[in-house]
Amino acid sequence: MDLAGHRESGNNRKTWDISKFGNDVAAVVNKLNLKKVVLIGHALGGYANLEAAKILGSRVVGIIGIETYQRFEHGESAGRAEKFLQTFKDDFKGVMSGYAHDLFLQNADSILVNKIAKKMISSNPAITIDIFRHLYRYNSITAVKDLNLPFIAIVSDKFPPFEKEKKIS
Repeated sequence: MDLAGHRESGNNRKTWDISKFGNDVAAVVNKLNLKKVVLIGHALGGYANLEAAKILGSRVVGIIGIETYQRFEHGESAGRAEKFLQTFKDDFKGVMSGYAHDLFLQNADSILVNKIAKKMISSNPAITIDIFRHLYRYNSITAVKDLNLPFIAIVSDKFPPFEKEKKIS
């Protein structure tokens, strides 16, 4: 599914926090009346799935994250997050272009990289900045604390996990 604020999905929210994305994922599962699901998400979608799993309970039998779950963190302070976000506010297109290109390995197909970068640069700056605001402040340690589910993390060499195994307590 396409998360709100991304490409073709709704752009009419006032805030773009992770719990709302989780509500969206849960709404799709509920609408389709799915009884058992494995939630699969890329990047931000992985964190949205943590929130969806809390809502859906035992209907979720596992979670797979792609380029997400490299580390579970308490999130940044409001001040540190805003300092980072100021760079996007100052030069959205330039910083977003650099950010988009940094997501790929050096030997990645340049046509694909430029196509994705162009889409990211053309995103709504206000929405993108607010999504980043909530993502960088997101406490993924709290989110997984009560989830007793198998997790699989698929990550590239570009963004390896800090530790191969880490017990969340």
